[in-house]
Amino acid sequence: MKYVAGSTTLHDALNPKIWTEDNQLREDVKIKLNEVVDAFAEQVDIPLTIIDAQIVGSNASYNYNEHSDLDLHCIVNYSRLDADPTIVEAFMWAEKKLFNDEYNVKIRGIEVEVYVEDVHSTVMSNGIYSLFNEEWIKFPEPIEAVVDDAAVDAVVSELVPDITIALNSTSVEEVDDMIDRLYVIRHNGLATDGEYGIGNQAFKEIRNRGLLDQLKDRQYELKSEDMSIAASCKVTASSYSSDWVNDKLWTHQLMLDDESCFLRLCECRSRKADILKLAKYMYRCNKAHTAEDCVNRAETWVTDWNNQPEHALTSEEFNSYVEEVEEEGR
Repeated sequence: MKYVAGSTTLHDALNPKIWTEDNQLREDVKIKLNEVVDAFAEQVDIPLTIIDAQIVGSNASYNYNEHSDLDLHCIVNYSRLDADPTIVEAFMWAEKKLFNDEYNVKIRGIEVEVYVEDVHSTVMSNGIYSLFNEEWIKFPEPIEAVVDDAAVDAVVSELVPDITIALNSTSVEEVDDMIDRLYVIRHNGLATDGEYGIGNQAFKEIRNRGLLDQLKDRQYELKSEDMSIAASCKVTASSYSSDWVNDKLWTHQLMLDDESCFLRLCECRSRKADILKLAKYMYRCNKAHTAEDCVNRAETWVTDWNNQPEHALTSEEFNSYVEEVEEEGR
């Protein structure tokens, strides 16, 4: 084993907790990771076909250390989800974040971090292992790296005060934003400079100091306090049907874009004008249905399922809404 400056440790062999001496995935690790994939797919609660699950990052290479996660990427074809790709991407980000926050999955003492990756995207990693095919897609090459300690320290010094503010905040959104910011720094650093770039190394230093765990603990505390409120803000289950498979996608995006409208829908106190907004979101996430279908369903949702018959549309209003939904397009 040899050390490189910064938060990087280089080894001559792969992590023996995960890999055998002949560089094959250990059987117990394989079984547990498949269970993790199944659990994630079950949580997502929309028709989701995971094409492959891949191990990437430092634990698929020689630069792992005691703080390194096991990065597990679930490969999905976004185009098969019959919805706006930007909505799908945002939804998947939220789902993986929810899963990682709620489940502290560890295998042989190593924390598993689940990600979702579109099959058409690419990931920067020295090694990539296919869990489903049980083979290396890209076997890791020996590493020679130099880390710019001064630049990494400068980024970390800028981040620590903001992290301290987030840790003392009573706003879950502020903590969420700080966590997201750290992961974006890591993602952008990997994309532009690779594993030994400033962004990824700064993220690792923050994680190694325990600050990322502290943020996640604070996030959990604040979300637990809001649990009773969140429980009352769920879309009625009776409104879902097998013919409209992407309801969770559009309701999630509506919650992000217009929380007031989303809460009115959840609490059965929608306004008539909300019907148009609901129809537009449905239309973006259900390509198999016409604008007329979406307006009709949005009206039924509000007036029938949510028992607000006073918001029934006139024929003129219905036709006007259909035209607006079609004009906005997808």
